[in-house]
Amino acid sequence: PQRHQQAEVILGLVLLANLTCLLMRGRRLMLPAFVLLVVSLAAAQLFRPAALLGMESEALRGLAAVGLFLGPVYFAGILFASLIADEQQLAAAYGSNLLGTMVGGACEYMSMMFGFRFLGALVLLFYFLVFLLLRGKRGSFGSATEV
Repeated sequence: PQRHQQAEVILGLVLLANLTCLLMRGRRLMLPAFVLLVVSLAAAQLFRPAALLGMESEALRGLAAVGLFLGPVYFAGILFASLIADEQQLAAAYGSNLLGTMVGGACEYMSMMFGFRFLGALVLLFYFLVFLLLRGKRGSFGSATEV
């Protein structure tokens, strides 16, 4: 039952990210999404999960855990939706996304050996590399093609 709830929350965050992009159409979302993604990943790295156990309200504890540890899913969803919106080669873009999912899954298994903080650091490194690649490709995040 708990895994089912996690999947629902993740899919809900992805849907919320897509709705955000739809409602904010024409606004430059990529740079703020990158910044908030890094901040949320860093917060998840620095925060001790055991601190959540001190919260009396189970609902508040659940919301805090989702915000802290699954918040990056929302910001990554905004990035994906922003990038895919004006992509000319959709098949290649979705293929790259699938490849990234497979690499991410393999890295998640590596976290069983090296720990959750290792995974967080690896994710930060990957997104930093994506930021540099996009910055070089687009010149800046202020381009008119952003959603």
